[in-house]
Amino acid sequence: MNEITKFCEKEFLALNAIMEYMNITEPVQVKPETQFIEKCHQHQISAQYRLNCMLFFPNTNISSGHWYITYKLTVAINQFILSRKEKLFSFVEKEISKRQVTNASIARFRYAGGFCIHKIKEEQVSIVKTHMYSKSVEGQEKYEKASDVFTIVQGMRVEEEHLKTTTFDPDSLMDTIRKQYTNKGLTHISDELYQFFVK
Repeated sequence: MNEITKFCEKEFLALNAIMEYMNITEPVQVKPETQFIEKCHQHQISAQYRLNCMLFFPNTNISSGHWYITYKLTVAINQFILSRKEKLFSFVEKEISKRQVTNASIARFRYAGGFCIHKIKEEQVSIVKTHMYSKSVEGQEKYEKASDVFTIVQGMRVEEEHLKTTTFDPDSLMDTIRKQYTNKGLTHISDELYQFFVK
């Protein structure tokens, strides 16, 4: 019996023992299959598995290539054992819950959009400050790019009082307005950008 046959036989016995221990004899949900894979993973990180791999390549310094070969063999055995139980693992189709879009949820889109724009602005301001006095070409390029992005992002912001009188969807403002502090620090975005986040 050559080394590859010995290794495969040991792995088959070990993995098959896991399946037999789980005692799956009737159709079940997909969870036991997941449990089998988890237990196989535990086997593959065990000292016994490492020893089997080393015995597969006697008198050889084990490299990543050797581990890859043994891993592929073990996966093939794993799949073979699972295939024999395939009919016992029923397919479960998950239902995606449907949620009604309310004024409150629409308002969160606008709030989240404002938050994203604010974070981009903060990041660009940081880059501008870091490279403002840089003398390197790379530093100047980063400064110029961040300055351009900052200008664009700044143009996406709209003052709250102006937006209250011009927006086509006043209800979308309620989440941001409700969460504003006295310093009015939260970012409001234009109707066009708000529609982008909604879509």
